[in-house]
Amino acid sequence: MEKKIKCKHCESDIGIKNFARHLKSKHDVVYLDYITENLEEFHQFGWNKCPYTEKVLKGKCDPKYLNQFLSDTTKGISKGPMSEETKMKLSEGRKGKKHWNYGKKRDFMTDEIRAKIGKANKENYSIPENSPFWGKTHPESVRKKISKSQIEWHEAHEHPFKGKKHKPESIKKMFAYREERMNKLEKMVDDRLEELGVKRHFQFFIVKDKTCKIYDFKIKGKPAIIEVDGDYWHGNPNTKSHCKEVNEVRENDQLKNEIAESRGYKVYRLWETDIKNDISVVDDVVNQILS
Repeated sequence: MEKKIKCKHCESDIGIKNFARHLKSKHDVVYLDYITENLEEFHQFGWNKCPYTEKVLKGKCDPKYLNQFLSDTTKGISKGPMSEETKMKLSEGRKGKKHWNYGKKRDFMTDEIRAKIGKANKENYSIPENSPFWGKTHPESVRKKISKSQIEWHEAHEHPFKGKKHKPESIKKMFAYREERMNKLEKMVDDRLEELGVKRHFQFFIVKDKTCKIYDFKIKGKPAIIEVDGDYWHGNPNTKSHCKEVNEVRENDQLKNEIAESRGYKVYRLWETDIKNDISVVDDVVNQILS
């Protein structure tokens, strides 16, 4: 049976596995801060104060690990990142039959075990602070390496979907999912088009020179596209507050217009403020398209 601990903020008995989530959601308290203040109650769960760093840690500073800890400290301090030669040696030592898991079957990994691991990970990482990458970002040099490796991989491998087509059932599922992803503003326009009896595609794709652009609504049977632009994100000149990347967004909108027009489509843009003030602006656009 899972051990429980009493919360000092609300006097509730909470299971230790859910205690961190309880503190964050109910009291906006960081788990480690709470443990530090009430350390004695958490000794039974393996939490102790390290005699060397004064940090509160789980397991590593437990008395049974102390000898190993002292042994590790006598091995010296790392002299910095491994050289490329050392990395290559380590890599070669793990390839093929040299790998410790070579030829072994993972029969022990049943669906039940996978479900348990998945559930445990989901519960653990539902608290952002538990993520090992919390508060960290890749340096620019690492980002460039990741980007370069991805480009090289795509150049060396043919796309697995090349020459294939989606089944009709798959297409229906994808479009149903997109409709669920409509924001409130797009839903207002979509509802009005439905009332006017206008048939349309939601999220219409145009590809030109390997550049793919997605448009909000394509009117069926007409070379017309309706774009729904938020004031903040797309930079409505009649509003004061805009996003930091507004210039890039405007350039992208202009590019979308040019690509659509090169294919014979006319783009009609509706501002958020105009839609909210008077939904009949949609009627005006429809009249222009159908006239």
